[in-house]
Amino acid sequence: MIPCPKCGSPTDPNAATHNLCKNCSSEPSARERKKRNIVFCGVCGRVRIGGKWQSNLSFDEFIQELQKQGNIVSRAKDRLVYEVIDSNKKTLIQYQLKKSLCMNCLIQKNDSYLFEVKIRVEGRAMNPREAMYLMDSIRRTCLESLDQDFVYRFSKNKEGVDVLISSKKLAEQIVGGLKKKFDGRLTQSFKLVSEKHDRTRVFKTTYSYRILSPSVGSVYRINNHLYEVVRVENGEVFLTAIKGRENMVFTKHELISMYKSNKVEVLTQQGSIL
Repeated sequence: MIPCPKCGSPTDPNAATHNLCKNCSSEPSARERKKRNIVFCGVCGRVRIGGKWQSNLSFDEFIQELQKQGNIVSRAKDRLVYEVIDSNKKTLIQYQLKKSLCMNCLIQKNDSYLFEVKIRVEGRAMNPREAMYLMDSIRRTCLESLDQDFVYRFSKNKEGVDVLISSKKLAEQIVGGLKKKFDGRLTQSFKLVSEKHDRTRVFKTTYSYRILSPSVGSVYRINNHLYEVVRVENGEVFLTAIKGRENMVFTKHELISMYKSNKVEVLTQQGSIL
């Protein structure tokens, strides 16, 4: 028996453990030190891991995950020291904390949304009730799409509803929802907004959706003649010429198709789209 070189307890000689006793040889060995960087958004708190901003992981949640796996030894504004014990070895990891802006917060700060959906009622301004209905519908679409990474905001407009969006997929979902609920005409336009270092041009896409809802009292121009809607019944639209006695009847589908192909010009539109 020889004394343990660490605690002095009697133990059998063992070159593999440097003559340490069982208790001392089972303790974690000297600490290994590592340094890592962690980038987090100073506005929303999201963490960037592997070059990608995590939509479902905030800085505070990241710290909680660390605490489940080890001990936080010290924490300051710009660094965090974390201890992990694994395979009989202590590892000290020093995280250098770096504050930045995630892509979504940068878009909001610079108002640099690349997609916009403009919704109008053809022939008149949208009333407050219609605007509120459409905005609530868009909010529901956004809530159902939380698995996507996006930001959006509404832009005030007296004529209708404008929504600015960071996600092309979400913009197309909103447009798809409009087409299912309302008859109308969709147009797209593109505007050059910037150019990257590699000379790749960046465009902003605007989707304009104009809603047509034939109703009594609406006035249309067809073949350079003015017609007023006098009745809408069983899917058919009855029109009479404002000058003269000519009457015309179209199915609602036919009238919408003519409108989409610019064969019908809406001068005034009465009634509600709801």
